[in-house]
Amino acid sequence: MIISYFQTSDNSEAESLSKRENVYVDLCPSVIPFSKREKGSLLFALIKQKQISKVIVPTISVLGRNQIDVLNSIDFLIHQKFLPIGMMLI
Repeated sequence: MIISYFQTSDNSEAESLSKRENVYVDLCPSVIPFSKREKGSLLFALIKQKQISKVIVPTISVLGRNQIDVLNSIDFLIHQKFLPIGMMLI
């Protein structure tokens, strides 16, 4: 399965994005770590279970609240043998 992931704090943007198929949207401030976000933690769980083959994100910065959190997310993906082919920026 291929999933597109977005993070926003704008209700109308979240509503618009979430109407699309296979799109996960976290409606939260960007200061929340990726693994603590509702859809972020779900993505991690589904990746561990090998149910997701690719995640599409608009920018790599949505994978965390800061550089360290983004790197931790990437480290998790690498250990799951998910990168570099499993991640795609749009």
